Amino acid sequence: MNARDESYLLKKGFEFRDIIGAGGSGVVYRIYDPAYHCEFALKSIFRSKFNQSEIDIMNKLEDSNLVRLYNYEFYEDSVYLLMEYCPTSLHDILRQKKRLSFEQLRKYSIGILKAVKACHSNKIAHKDIKPANFLIDQYDRIRLCDFGLSSVQLDSALDKNFVGSVPFMAPEILMRKPHDAFKTDIWAVGVTFFIMATGMLQWQERIALLYVIICYHLLLVSNI
Repeated sequence: MNARDESYLLKKGFEFRDIIGAGGSGVVYRIYDPAYHCEFALKSIFRSKFNQSEIDIMNKLEDSNLVRLYNYEFYEDSVYLLMEYCPTSLHDILRQKKRLSFEQLRKYSIGILKAVKACHSNKIAHKDIKPANFLIDQYDRIRLCDFGLSSVQLDSALDKNFVGSVPFMAPEILMRKPHDAFKTDIWAVGVTFFIMATGMLQWQERIALLYVIICYHLLLVSNI
């Protein structure tokens, strides 16, 4: 933990528990708030990497399948987002179990579809659908998180931002073509479902991955 984040936790009276994850834009901590007697996820973002639309979108969306944002605050060169804490993610569960049981597959699939529907019903494209962004709360419910790439989309507008995680990108994004961001979200949902059902990522090597996605040469499996 850097000195700035340590100073912020001390200022707020939060107790550090663990680092949940880290990336190019900042870090997510698991912290304990004695005032509420519970744990939260605290996302620290470098101010230079901060996207106000992430806050606006999270404040706009209210659904039981989306991670809740409780508060955010600017402090020195960072922005801090206080969010609902979820103990694990779909990515972690798949890494441990490889494949889900039929009941888990059904339950999580419904939760994923409800989360994506909540976004799309509010004209919001998520743009980074993948197992790592579906958290699992203490009641074993799906919670979609990370709206850093998300944006409000007009029904008739084609998106010219080519973002996301490569294994989950639709062909039109990889080919840098204007695209319907809602439909490319659905493509990513389909890839996520495939991984959930089979325990495998379809394409292992990066070059082969790009070729397969663009050419639609999808791997068929017979043991689902």
